[in-house]
Formats: sequence, C-alpha cells, structure tokens
Amino acid sequence: PNAPWISESKLKINEFIRQLVPQKQFIDLANDLPLHSLSESDKDRLWSDHMHPSAAGYDMMAEIIYEKLKVIISDQLSKQ
Repeated sequence: PNAPWISESKLKINEFIRQLVPQKQFIDLANDLPLHSLSESDKDRLWSDHMHPSAAGYDMMAEIIYEKLKVIISDQLSKQ
C-alpha cells in the first residue's frame, strides 16, 4: 500500500530535481509515466509495489527513454 506521505515525498523530490536541471536535457519519467493517473489495471501491470516497476513497467520506461533520446540526439546533431 502506498502511504500518502510517500506520495507527497516523491512529488517533492521530483520537483526538487526538476528545479535543479531546467537547463539540461532531462527525461522526466515521473511526468511521462505518472503512477497516480494510471488506471488500477495499468498500475497492477506496470508497478510491482508503488515504488518499483514491474517487468512491463521497465519496458514502458525503456520505450519512453528511447523515444526521448531520439529527439535529444536529433536536436544535438542538427545544431552541429
């Protein structure tokens, strides 16, 4: 079970990280794969314990990272 203080702490930590790296390339998985807005069936499929992804969750994270990296790399190459 996910205690409310854990969710609040995760939100605060994620916001702190976002503030630290606004000028850098940043893949925000908390924003791109938000646990709180998923359906119960997607939560069960993608998360094993409200903190750690399941195998399907890791696959989804890898797909998000891959797609974001393609854009970042393409942007960097176009600046050369």
